[in-house]
Amino acid sequence: MGFRGDLNISGVMGGAGGGAYNNVKINGQGNVNGPLDCVSFVCNGRSSIHGEVKAQTVEVNGSTSFEAKVDTGSMQINGKADVEGSLSARELRVDGQLKVKAGLSGEDIVVNGYLKV
Repeated sequence: MGFRGDLNISGVMGGAGGGAYNNVKINGQGNVNGPLDCVSFVCNGRSSIHGEVKAQTVEVNGSTSFEAKVDTGSMQINGKADVEGSLSARELRVDGQLKVKAGLSGEDIVVNGYLKV
């Protein structure tokens, strides 16, 4: 695996390209246009991801719309997330709201909020 840089979006940004990153962090409002392969994804604001997501960890502390499938080891939803594709998460914790359109698979799922599949 080659060098992976970080993608940081702060404030309001129209969009960034997809790709392979180490850490992806959105503080404010931003879009990722294309598939995303990263170690960690954190949204502290509002974001839209226009492509498949593969990440070791996903944390949403605001609102995120995933426009395709999401494959992750661990996902924590403290706000609101919509997944238009399928969601595969070894560990999933929902303390907010999560809607998954095309199916959910996981091993350890804890819901203290709202989950619709």
